[in-house]
Amino acid sequence: MDRRHFCIASAASVVCLGAEHEVSAAERPPGPAIALDQVLFDSRHPCSGAFGTAAARAGWRAVAFPGDVTAMWRETLLPLWAAGGGAIAGMTTAAGLFCLEQLAKDYWMRVVLRIEHRCPHPGMLAHRVTAAEPMLTRACAALSCAPDWPVRSFGLLRGCVRSKNQPRVSRIVPCADRGRYSIAGSELVSWIIAA
Repeated sequence: MDRRHFCIASAASVVCLGAEHEVSAAERPPGPAIALDQVLFDSRHPCSGAFGTAAARAGWRAVAFPGDVTAMWRETLLPLWAAGGGAIAGMTTAAGLFCLEQLAKDYWMRVVLRIEHRCPHPGMLAHRVTAAEPMLTRACAALSCAPDWPVRSFGLLRGCVRSKNQPRVSRIVPCADRGRYSIAGSELVSWIIAA
């Protein structure tokens, strides 16, 4: 970690300590955010449910589905994308995202931000962020101190800025699992699919 990233992460830590559910400075976009048409979440997982609740409270159309994307694809996404609709965000399993990613290719869309949430060891969480700068730095800073990481994940996605022609890189953000949103035995992914 270089000095710049350390300073940003340290500043975000101070912000996170006092504002558990507010959008921190690290989460605010430096430019216009990607306009999201819908927010999807897997209703089988409490973390994903908290993500969906955060989206609904912020006024977004949050669509719950029980793991299988087939019905949600036919009823929600196919009409949206066939009518020329755009970006979607969500928190699903990796398998659910894989299916959506394959369907999105037919509409010239791709995953532009991906945050994998894993529990590598008991009591530990790891967020693997794959994005272009500056989203990578902002996401890592926001998730490094967040016991409410599902809510913060939604805050990051709704503030995601376009970064065309910039390489995407990955970085892992380890943190303690305080039990509030345990994901032991499952792997969830927060993501944005956009053109």
